[in-house]
Amino acid sequence: MHTPGELLDNARLENWLGHSRWPGSLAFATTCSCDVSRLGIEIRDRLNAKRIANTGEAIAFDREAIRRLAGNPIWRSRILAASGAAASSACDFERIIRSAASLGGAVLAGQSCLEATRDLSGVFRVLVSNCGDCRSDEPAMHLDPDRFSTDSLVHVIADSFVDWCLGRMPEPASKVLRPKEFARVSMVPVSA
Repeated sequence: MHTPGELLDNARLENWLGHSRWPGSLAFATTCSCDVSRLGIEIRDRLNAKRIANTGEAIAFDREAIRRLAGNPIWRSRILAASGAAASSACDFERIIRSAASLGGAVLAGQSCLEATRDLSGVFRVLVSNCGDCRSDEPAMHLDPDRFSTDSLVHVIADSFVDWCLGRMPEPASKVLRPKEFARVSMVPVSA
């Protein structure tokens, strides 16, 4: 379990902004009762343990961390400047989500993150939901939480993101993946 502010650790943000990053970002949301902040941290930790060539540390953002960054003028301007974000009419909350996603190496947890990154090509989007009809857009992956343990969700999402970053992830599926089906479309995991 994380403590308030863990996701907003200054040293972690400095490291993320100052080093090479993953070639993409991950945005996910859940409609089930799992803790998206905790899931985001576990996915981040798995990605950091599986780093691929020349990537820096992945960083997790949940709704609270994004809200705090959007409200902090120093961090907000640094993230927006690092991403080269142009002035827009979007609110600071959405601008931080989009800017962090465009930088790469961001694990963005929550429904607003999934929605804000809808049109960004460098974002692997995942919906964890047991309802196949609750979204009009198509995330790259749709997982049924009733078919996975929390630990296996972390592994499936993180490993699929790594495969996607390496160009080995199949085209987005339009159906809910079950464990046996995922095994057929998944590629061999990258060794740690």
